Amino acid sequence: MYSVITDEGRDVQRQARPAYDSALPAALDAAAADGHLGPPVATLRS
Repeated sequence: MYSVITDEGRDVQRQARPAYDSALPAALDAAAADGHLGPPVATLRS
């Protein structure tokens, strides 16, 4: 969450977004395969 973000910060965020958008599902898939983390991941995805 950002309370104040500069124009430069917006540019950095915009550039980083594609990596974030692909990394998050991959990390959640990996966590879902873990017996302890699977149920919380399922809750996050619902």
